[in-house]
Amino acid sequence: MIDIKTFRAAHNLPATFGVAHFEPKDFTGLAQIDQAGDALQQLRAAVVAAIPAVLTVTEFPGVFDHLVQVFRQTLERINPQVNLKQVEIDYAVDGFEAVNGMVMFALIRAHAAGGAAPDFDAIYRQWLTESERVSARVHLYDDWRVQIINDAYGRAGLLVHLDEVTTVRVRDATLACPAAGFMYGVMKTVADHVIVALENR
Repeated sequence: MIDIKTFRAAHNLPATFGVAHFEPKDFTGLAQIDQAGDALQQLRAAVVAAIPAVLTVTEFPGVFDHLVQVFRQTLERINPQVNLKQVEIDYAVDGFEAVNGMVMFALIRAHAAGGAAPDFDAIYRQWLTESERVSARVHLYDDWRVQIINDAYGRAGLLVHLDEVTTVRVRDATLACPAAGFMYGVMKTVADHVIVALENR
């Protein structure tokens, strides 16, 4: 994807050109994670504390299932400070479980092959890319046709059809879920600790 600022500069577009121009977001009743820092750190700490100091590959499935349970239970416990809807809790847990599952299988394959631990960022990017969906709704902007690209965290950017043959993917996450950075951090921390625990066996 091309960054939105780069795309604007290349085409002499106003600062208002972006996801919010085409599909504004209603923030009424949404969670306020910027006021829940302490609660989110409790969630991170609880998940990390649930990772054994020493781990074998055969223990992976049970450990990862337990981490998902800890993540859900702790998120539900701190939710009065975060104010997520139940469907949002379920969605966060599903994402946590999906990425952890990909990490687990990548670690099992690496262990079987005697290779190095997998790159978490590559796994995470794969999961995020596979979650992308292009909205069917088409917006007109001068001679362009524009569609919204959504991923696991909401509106991720724009698919801009400049003409019949030229299409550009533009990154604009200004209206994406504000918890995206936190979720990435938690999942990467889990992967890092699991790799260390595996090396301690």
